[in-house]
Amino acid sequence: MTVVLTMSIFHHLSQRGRTLVPFLIATTILTMPIIASCGQMVRHPTPTTMPLPTDEAAESPTHATAGASPISDSRPTATDVPAVPEAATPVPQPTALASSSAALPRSLPHELPERDLHALAERLGGVPKGSHRTLDAVPIEKQVGDQQQFFVVDIDTDTTYVVDATLQVVSPNAYWYVDEALDILEEDLQLAASEYENSIRSKMLEAFGDVWNPGVDGDSRLTVLHTDLGGGVAGYFDSRNEFPRHTHPHSNEREMLFMDGAAFRPGTPGYMKVLTHELQHAIHWAHDQGEEAWINEGLSEVATELVGYSPTFIEAFLSRPQTQLTFWVEGAASIPHYGAATLFMLYLLEQYGDSGSLRELIANPADGVEGINAFLRPHGKTFDEVYADWIAANYLDSETGSYGYSDHQIQVMRVDQIDEPGATTGYLAPYSSRYFDFSTLSGDIKIEFQGDATTRQVPTRCHSGDRCWWGNRGDSIDTTLTREFDLTDLSEATLEFMVWFDIEEGWDYAYVEASSDGGETWTILEGDHTTEENPVGNSYGHGYTGSSNGWLQERIDLNQFAGSRVLIRFEYITDAAVYESGLVIDDIAVPEIDFLDGAESDEEWNALGFERIDNVVPVDHVVLVIERRRDGTDTVRRMEIDQDGCGKIAVGRLGDEVWNTVVVVSPLARNTHQLSQFSLSVREDS
Repeated sequence: MTVVLTMSIFHHLSQRGRTLVPFLIATTILTMPIIASCGQMVRHPTPTTMPLPTDEAAESPTHATAGASPISDSRPTATDVPAVPEAATPVPQPTALASSSAALPRSLPHELPERDLHALAERLGGVPKGSHRTLDAVPIEKQVGDQQQFFVVDIDTDTTYVVDATLQVVSPNAYWYVDEALDILEEDLQLAASEYENSIRSKMLEAFGDVWNPGVDGDSRLTVLHTDLGGGVAGYFDSRNEFPRHTHPHSNEREMLFMDGAAFRPGTPGYMKVLTHELQHAIHWAHDQGEEAWINEGLSEVATELVGYSPTFIEAFLSRPQTQLTFWVEGAASIPHYGAATLFMLYLLEQYGDSGSLRELIANPADGVEGINAFLRPHGKTFDEVYADWIAANYLDSETGSYGYSDHQIQVMRVDQIDEPGATTGYLAPYSSRYFDFSTLSGDIKIEFQGDATTRQVPTRCHSGDRCWWGNRGDSIDTTLTREFDLTDLSEATLEFMVWFDIEEGWDYAYVEASSDGGETWTILEGDHTTEENPVGNSYGHGYTGSSNGWLQERIDLNQFAGSRVLIRFEYITDAAVYESGLVIDDIAVPEIDFLDGAESDEEWNALGFERIDNVVPVDHVVLVIERRRDGTDTVRRMEIDQDGCGKIAVGRLGDEVWNTVVVVSPLARNTHQLSQFSLSVREDS
């Protein structure tokens, strides 16, 4: 990933006015018969790269910027050590979404073991058990002029370097450091500190809660470091700094935000917006260390609106509605993902939130979709149901009801124009959408849909047989697969297996480990395809990272464990943002004891987060028909889709009573970001 937890990309997209006109994009129509079998289609092409939106200046805040008024001296109360959780004229509105197709997922919800850096340092990093979670020393009051060295992540090279910085401003709740290589005016820092203390911090405390306080260093003040981050990012929060250095070698041992002082002038609207965004990440980590990046990023943009700024990336998503909501990518390609996450969280909170909703969301130990389901449970709704309403709202934006926003003017800016009967096909990632406009057609028509009933979990096949072991996917997870082998009668032994991996290079790692004392201590084992490269300090030893580019035959020497019983473990650990398809293991063998396991059965393996998969994930589909009538009413109907991915629906009086008809297509599949194919056909209904 680009930074350890989360980042604000240095691209700013302002609202371009309140009236948004959708782009109508001509779509090729295949004048061929509709596939009568409604069967599976060839799928999984390489997705195209998303174009970057243009850079624009950040908007000014909607509240008055704090000037030289006195800074509040309020101090927070201490928080515990964060734990890894276990009478106007009525306006016509659209009728409720009608459907006999259930919106419940067919795949089972799951909670994965969360990464605990402290426990990992003790188990794999050589740190003695019972080591302190916080610093032992009593914090020393820091003074203006103090100098300090800090670890900083180089986003471009994925490495860590050290900068020398000077403390220029001390406010009641923050230290404001500046890299000695930068020239930043003290008056600008004073302005930023004033705005933070008098406006931003109080609003964030009320809505979200506090950072871990007094934190790892016992100091109630947050550190803000200004340095040159290279222009690729505007700021970031790095959760590794929340641990002592014996837990992570690159920790700055404090609650800390990083700001690009070369790109932003402290105290300006753009600067304060980024600071707020990163502050939410720090608060969120203190309450839920394993949250999925898309929710965390969406809430950070919600935070910027809460304190008086406009969210940045919404239009980037509205022009790319085929962006997957529930998956995060790195670099500039993440811009529309920011927009999607922001817009969904704004919609969710408007429809189902209250004054305590933000605290409730970040405190919920469930992550991702399951966290949203838990939040919605008192309302009798599911994530999938709300998602279906949301994609309709992004087109209709009704003034009231489920299909719009009261405080934002929103409309999808990319719509495919269908000008004649026929069929069109396409590919979509789960929880992404395409919009098709049938308004140029007239009379009565029948729309037929067919979509893949399944997609792949990972972009490969099991090496042999029908099943293989998969280390799962997610942010901040630590999954393991463990089994005991009896090597007591051997003088030498070998572990062999087939391995496939697609792991965020240099940030996430998988390991093979062994224990001869029942799991009290573990040794990381070297294989033919492991690496010791450790650019940002996240690795514990020989591991797998990056891409295997296909299946590899792995061989690991177990001679040091011959003559004893030994536990063998596969372990997959991800950091807090950005993950790839993960680790897949098949055909595990210890030839000397005639052991061969093709993963066709559990074979006494203890799987914590690992899954024995057939690489097939069921796909449900949301197909909505949005009809806008000349009498001012709108309807949203959901096509009934059968278990084979097939459905049809009649639409009448196009061009007469109905002046605008749009069909929205979106596949629903959990725990994957692989594409599935669909076909949408239209014919005259005589």
